[in-house]
Amino acid sequence: MKITEKALLDGYTGMNGNFENVSMVRGKRIIWNYRTGRQNDGYNPTCERERAGEITIEGDRVSSLLVHSRWNSHPSVARIAEGFAF
Repeated sequence: MKITEKALLDGYTGMNGNFENVSMVRGKRIIWNYRTGRQNDGYNPTCERERAGEITIEGDRVSSLLVHSRWNSHPSVARIAEGFAF
């Protein structure tokens, strides 16, 4: 199943207890995060959308999605930002 950032934002249902984003896409529960992209130390930390270089689908970090500026005003972006400010 090909997933896009728009599909994740459209299906956004909230965050789970691990501060991961949760979306329902085509009847499937998808857990995902915005991440900076691989750093010099090998880590790829989660971050707020403004600093994100990619989106990872948790449980399958083999693939990643691009973050597109065209979705900056999507209503779910504000909800995610509120949840990320812990």
